[in-house]
Amino acid sequence: YDTGEGVPQDYKEAVKWYTKAAEQGDVDAQCNLGHMYGNGEGVPKDLVQAYAWYDVANANGQEKAKDWRDKIELTPLQLAEAQSLYTEIYKRIEANRQD
Repeated sequence: YDTGEGVPQDYKEAVKWYTKAAEQGDVDAQCNLGHMYGNGEGVPKDLVQAYAWYDVANANGQEKAKDWRDKIELTPLQLAEAQSLYTEIYKRIEANRQD
């Protein structure tokens, strides 16, 4: 749905499927969510969410995600929010891996 290959392009639908895959531990989907939130594609632009998803992808082995994450400029309060969100997301992923 993101690129419109084989289906009409639909960013909202892409975010839905990326989220499902990302929460199952798919590192590419985690990066794609970072891009979607960072660019406001299919969701309102949210740099805190983008930062958190890139952080999750980096923790799961995607080295480029750290570079993308580090390009996002956040206030100290936003950074604290992103770190808290990262923890929440990572806990959900770990719980899904155990199911």
